[in-house]
Amino acid sequence: MNVWLPTIRAGSGSDIFTNRLATALEDRGVNATITWFDRYFEFAPGLLKIINPPANTDVIHVNSWSGFAFRRPGKKLIVTVHLCVHDPALLQYKSLLQRIYHDNLIRNYETSSFQCGDCVTAVSNYTSNIVQNIFNIDKPVPVYNGIDTGFFNVQELNVKNKKFTLLFVGNTTRRKGFDLLEPIMDKLGNDFILEYTSGLRKKSHTATGNMINIGQLDQNALVDAYHRCDALLFPSRLEGFGYSVCEAMACGKPVIVSDNSSLSEIIRHGETGLLCKTDDVDAFCNAVKVLSADRDKGREMGKAGREFVVDNFSITKMVRNYIRLYEDQLDNTGRK
Repeated sequence: MNVWLPTIRAGSGSDIFTNRLATALEDRGVNATITWFDRYFEFAPGLLKIINPPANTDVIHVNSWSGFAFRRPGKKLIVTVHLCVHDPALLQYKSLLQRIYHDNLIRNYETSSFQCGDCVTAVSNYTSNIVQNIFNIDKPVPVYNGIDTGFFNVQELNVKNKKFTLLFVGNTTRRKGFDLLEPIMDKLGNDFILEYTSGLRKKSHTATGNMINIGQLDQNALVDAYHRCDALLFPSRLEGFGYSVCEAMACGKPVIVSDNSSLSEIIRHGETGLLCKTDDVDAFCNAVKVLSADRDKGREMGKAGREFVVDNFSITKMVRNYIRLYEDQLDNTGRK
């Protein structure tokens, strides 16, 4: 089987998804080819209709924002939704330009992609349900993103008398709740430290007080950051899946996240992490203090979280589901 993954760079989790899926497919004997396109094509993906797929392509797997541009005769088209930006929960956090862009371009692009896709998938049940309701289409097939639980693993660091260390991983955007980090850390004070990444989009931010900018990390440095922290702090307002949350859990760390979107779906409150009311700075501060006062409780949550990720969100499970889906689509046309 030959799978083509034409992808417009987004500087987000969808890029991570593409790389990890291609690697996992190759590891299982499926030929997977990624073709990257500049982010400027996001504004006019129709220009990519002239691009020819690699020879012998059977399946084309693409993001919902550009899927319609890659419909090719005789090829099965799989369209995946990574995040539904039309979710009403996101509206109050958008700028005017974002609203115009999403409503007048992206909505039309996605509508076309859903119409011409042979199969539509979504990276969580939450995202699948939202897309079904907003676009009035059949429920997209939920296929959770996968975590390499061998690479994202548990490593206990023997560091005594260190301050309680929090970690934020993601782009420095309002959707991710980045603007909430400073007021949270101000309230927590100097007994706590927050390390935060600059995300995939390289947006600069000046660290202040008890916040430390650790920059843009490669995968090895990212795992080290998970190992260093005592808990992940992730006050995101909307997630299609939640890569950083599951990666932290796979590394045996408790997570403190907002009680919304897919986050409520992948976190068991009080068992694998703590859910806080969206935008509630005091709730996040209190959750941090709970874990800092009882580190054994945090370790128990981390252990339970890793077990939950291994059982439900492994890269093995994800790629198995996609291969089965590809095969089912090809069998519908009698192709092998």
